[in-house]
Amino acid sequence: MGFPGSGEILAILVVALVVFGPNRLPEIARQLGSAMRTLRDMQSTVKRELSDALDLHGLKADAYAAAPNYAEHGFDEPPPPPVPAPTFQHIEPPTGSFD
Repeated sequence: MGFPGSGEILAILVVALVVFGPNRLPEIARQLGSAMRTLRDMQSTVKRELSDALDLHGLKADAYAAAPNYAEHGFDEPPPPPVPAPTFQHIEPPTGSFD
């Protein structure tokens, strides 16, 4: 479901004009614009407060989350990388007789 097309917007405007009348339509549009502006301001305030709350000791939240905390798992440094499993080579059986 996407944004309404130009025909749908025109139909909504015609219905609004019939329901509210030409005198009241500009007032409703101003109120709607004011409500949208207030909503946008509230949204930016919430974003800013969340960003400030996640910004720990001057670190960005995504950088802090990406750095593992080894001390909480009892390590002073990262554990060594895992050792790869040994690979076995195929050995041909002997072809001669044992007599």
